[in-house]
Amino acid sequence: MKIINYILLFTLLISSCKDANKSSSSKVASNELPSSSIFNLTSQWQNQEGQTIQLKDLQGKTLVVVMIYTTCKTACPILVAKMKSIESKIDRKNIDKVSLVLVSIDPETDTPEHLKEFSIKNKMSDPQWIFLRSDEDATHEFANALSMKYKKNFSY
Repeated sequence: MKIINYILLFTLLISSCKDANKSSSSKVASNELPSSSIFNLTSQWQNQEGQTIQLKDLQGKTLVVVMIYTTCKTACPILVAKMKSIESKIDRKNIDKVSLVLVSIDPETDTPEHLKEFSIKNKMSDPQWIFLRSDEDATHEFANALSMKYKKNFSY
């Protein structure tokens, strides 16, 4: 349960982090990204509609991100419920400024078609919901950028 709380806390804070100690003269220009930004990753991703995107295509909105796999029966359903809870707390007039992103850690099983079915079954098919999958290397690169660790073939 502790890891779930950590993941949720991290996802809530991912888009709101800033260093309050930096002076205004050392601020990064608004169009510059830190080298560790997920938006600098050049990997290709597929969404639940089968469209190929890069993570930089998600820029411009507040992102709430979680890594799951759709066949998980333990921690992932809790994470999905928490994501839905977060969505329910977003003022409807601001929903178009937020993307709720679920990144699969099981790209072999979580095909775009499977992700689409999962989104419909879980009532997560509105435009703010984005389900992504890529290959193993890109998935690990993404997880590393977020300082997340997971094991293949491990039941969460």
